[in-house]
Amino acid sequence: MFYSTDKEKGMIIKELLKSGIIIRARIQGSSMLPFIKAGDCGVIKSAQWEEVNIGDIIAYSNNGKNNIICHRLVRREGSVLIAKGDTLLWGYETIHSGLLLGKLICIERGRNRISLETKFQRFLASKIAWISFNLPVLLFIIAYFIESLRAPHLVPIKLIRKIKQYKI
Repeated sequence: MFYSTDKEKGMIIKELLKSGIIIRARIQGSSMLPFIKAGDCGVIKSAQWEEVNIGDIIAYSNNGKNNIICHRLVRREGSVLIAKGDTLLWGYETIHSGLLLGKLICIERGRNRISLETKFQRFLASKIAWISFNLPVLLFIIAYFIESLRAPHLVPIKLIRKIKQYKI
């Protein structure tokens, strides 16, 4: 997440991105660990809704607040983008087209530059997005597998209760 406590600075960054200027900003927060660390610099270019793909790290406005959030695009649902931090197990953010500012094209860590535009990085990003989006379901399955090893006679009863509870 890029964060500015200065309201004018946050507005200027948003306007620069909307006008198509590529910006470089220092990253704060830990929601994208281990891929992006606090202190890294991110290079963001303006991008339209059609230009972002599943797995891209998108930059979007936080509904009138000063910060610009950068999270991974994990799904599209109609005219809404669904994003999630790599570290976050639960919770997704819905981004309407008006809030999208751009996408990360490069991460700078010390003297290293990691381009997010290579074929390998795009492939890796799409797999990370799939895992990130499906992680709660995978954890649910693993928990029931472990439970079945501990008390196999109770698993069918518990599973039926969960299915009824969540209407799976």
